[in-house]
Amino acid sequence: VTQALAEIPGPAATDTLKSLTGDGDRAVALTARYVLELREPG
Repeated sequence: VTQALAEIPGPAATDTLKSLTGDGDRAVALTARYVLELREPG
């Protein structure tokens, strides 16, 4: 799910990714954090 959200532009996907950074599954949380870092402008 996290990887799919990475490909979706817009604030809804970003908000969902932000909520996933606290997921109980460490892999999901880390992937969400990484994707958010990639979305951050320069």
